[in-house]
Amino acid sequence: MSVIHARVNHGHDHPAVLAIIRTKSAHLNRPSPSQVWAFLDCSEGTILGGAFWIWPSEQPDQNRDHWLCQPSDRHNLGANLSFVDGHSEFQQWRCEKPLGPGKSGLAINSVDLKDLRWLQTGLPEP
Repeated sequence: MSVIHARVNHGHDHPAVLAIIRTKSAHLNRPSPSQVWAFLDCSEGTILGGAFWIWPSEQPDQNRDHWLCQPSDRHNLGANLSFVDGHSEFQQWRCEKPLGPGKSGLAINSVDLKDLRWLQTGLPEP
């Protein structure tokens, strides 16, 4: 199995987490490759060296409600995403994504939290 395990911290106040990186779509069982996003337009304010980080919704603490990075909202309050199966789609956000450089933070309201949860549903299960 072609899986990379890595400890990730980036100097934030949260503990290091185990990142599982899959390199073959055949290793994605849930959700299906048509539901797992691979690339997206990242907000220029939260770019982290080409990676996009969010906590999974199953995170056992309040971090699941935090944006570590935010998607772009500069395309009419939306962003383009590509999925593992090769298709792409435009996602219209319900709320602006205002985080600035080097910032992370809680979803600013219930509408922003719905955007975060939508992205979290596109993360592969461990």
